[in-house]
Amino acid sequence: MALAWNIHFLQVQHAQAETPRALIILNQPFSRELFNRVWNSSAWRSCADGGANRLYDIFVGDPASRACFLPDVIKGDLDSIREDVRSYYASLGVPVVHDEDQDSTDLMKCVGAIQEKECRELGAKYDIVLLGGLSGRLDQTIHTLSYLHKLRKTRERVFAVTDDNVGWVLDVGEHVIEIDHDLLGQTCGLLPVGIDETILTTSGLRWNLDNCPSSFDGMVSTSNHLVPEEKEVRIKTSRPIWWTAELRKLGLKRANLILTIMPEITVLYFAAASTATNLTEETVPLPSDNFPLSLLAALLTARHPDSRLGKVLEGSQWSVDAEMVDDLEATILSGGEEVAVICPVSGG
Repeated sequence: MALAWNIHFLQVQHAQAETPRALIILNQPFSRELFNRVWNSSAWRSCADGGANRLYDIFVGDPASRACFLPDVIKGDLDSIREDVRSYYASLGVPVVHDEDQDSTDLMKCVGAIQEKECRELGAKYDIVLLGGLSGRLDQTIHTLSYLHKLRKTRERVFAVTDDNVGWVLDVGEHVIEIDHDLLGQTCGLLPVGIDETILTTSGLRWNLDNCPSSFDGMVSTSNHLVPEEKEVRIKTSRPIWWTAELRKLGLKRANLILTIMPEITVLYFAAASTATNLTEETVPLPSDNFPLSLLAALLTARHPDSRLGKVLEGSQWSVDAEMVDDLEATILSGGEEVAVICPVSGG
């Protein structure tokens, strides 16, 4: 039976995936629109070392939004992450994991974190999306090609995506790829990377192959074309190969859509907290629907960086839906709650 592929993770609105996705942000540039789409379609997110710099910097001038996009972990040898970025995410409760293993790259370390998560979840399996990995330094691109070639032995689907293209490894056998012409451009390719030769048969392409040998020493199907009237491409390969396709420029008009669908709470400010913010209440998006109340002070402080709010919150108490809270760590906000900041009152 043919293995089915799609790029639903790049759609603005997408159905719930049968297999959850894990995102790894690499230290390469990407657009806000591409970021929004892959973040929104992922159930778990990580930054590979300097990838945290890219995540932080994409919100320059928008600190309130930055505080809403917190990765589940930052991991690597930490030789690339800036100190201000490391301190910022650590202050918001993001684990920053220093892994000194010199025999693994930061990408490999993050895949290891996914594997650890799968073990904790008793057999769960995630599809992986790499944001980056196919641009920039040639040696890093070759590493991506090589590592995903090896990962095919243990993982069914691993994607790499940049603003220009998307690609993944097709293992030995038959594959059917759903073609979304709103997302994909015209050009595609079948690349015999890491093998001596493969035999290819295809349908749905402008120039199809029929039991055709493909190798670096022979024919390579680059600059092939998708056909507008074809909704799928079928590929049969005798050896593992890379499939790549050109991406259209993603529409910027939807760049902030993700903010409207994140869980939100209402925060009520009284006394000194109201004075510090010049507000009596505000609607605050949460980074997730499993957000500990213990992290809310840091989130609110990040939304009001030039105020005294952080100092005020240090001595304040909290209520959730009109009930006073003692255990902030055990109180989880999922969206829809009304949270009040109760400032200390001094008496004469």
